[in-house]
Amino acid sequence: MASQAASLAPIPERELAESPAGLAFVAAFKQQHPAWADREDKYIGRYGARLCLSDLKDGRQVALSRVPSRFEQTDGKPSAVEAEQILNLAIQMLCPDKAGVA
Repeated sequence: MASQAASLAPIPERELAESPAGLAFVAAFKQQHPAWADREDKYIGRYGARLCLSDLKDGRQVALSRVPSRFEQTDGKPSAVEAEQILNLAIQMLCPDKAGVA
């Protein structure tokens, strides 16, 4: 019974960010959005994981509104189009089960 409960426990953000899916997300993010990738890989992975594990709980529009501040650089933020692309990438690679979140 305890092992079943453990398997249903939420995945910690860091664990998801450092998983093979998290590392693949980082690589894809850096390739597709180099302007927003000027930070350590661990932060890119954690921000992607946070979109899936926390932000999408509040709905897709809320998660989408949080993308620019998550990936902001000193010289700007992702545009609305880029934010949509980043959120879609996170969902596709880190939490495909949340693809239908409204």
